[in-house]
Amino acid sequence: DLGSITVIEPSLRALHPGRTCEHDVSALIMDHGAVLDATGNGGAIVDVGSGCGSLAAGLAKAFPKANVCGIECQGDLVEQARQKFPHVNFLHNKAEHALHTCRGATCVLATTHNFDYETTNYILAICAELPLLTHLIVNEPHLCRPACRTKLKFCCCFELLETRKIKTHWGNSYLSFSIYKRHVRWPFGSASLPRGVDVAVALMENNVEAL
Repeated sequence: DLGSITVIEPSLRALHPGRTCEHDVSALIMDHGAVLDATGNGGAIVDVGSGCGSLAAGLAKAFPKANVCGIECQGDLVEQARQKFPHVNFLHNKAEHALHTCRGATCVLATTHNFDYETTNYILAICAELPLLTHLIVNEPHLCRPACRTKLKFCCCFELLETRKIKTHWGNSYLSFSIYKRHVRWPFGSASLPRGVDVAVALMENNVEAL
């Protein structure tokens, strides 16, 4: 149950220990089939908080037929990324203002370790409703509130596939990323269904009459 989202102060910047290793993230995506085929044909990957652009560029290299896009709120980093990686599309914006426009995204990657609570919740809510999304990769091992997990045992929208330690380009540091497969699309915004366990169960059971 992702709950209602109110973003009061959209996050501008947070730091994690070094750039995330693009090779390890590409391997995680490949291992779980988070693109439509082995070459990324038809897939669209969005890197939320793309920073200097190295991770998005690495994904574009690993999946040459995929459409890769980075979203970054810091203008200096966006300009740096555009100059260094002109073959990748970078958006200068906040996640709260841009992610919902990525309607063709099939896989969203977000280093939520960098974001505040409200921004992370917003990203999860948008990923629950993007029409074509199949996979989500974040630093969160649990996506639902404890009360919801007690009744459902797992997230009503996303199925956890694996949590893996990913190297960063900063000494011997690591970040844990969890990859999820979305098994239920939950509309967000004006067309949103009411949040709660009963609605989640009805969605998972495809019991439209109960809604």
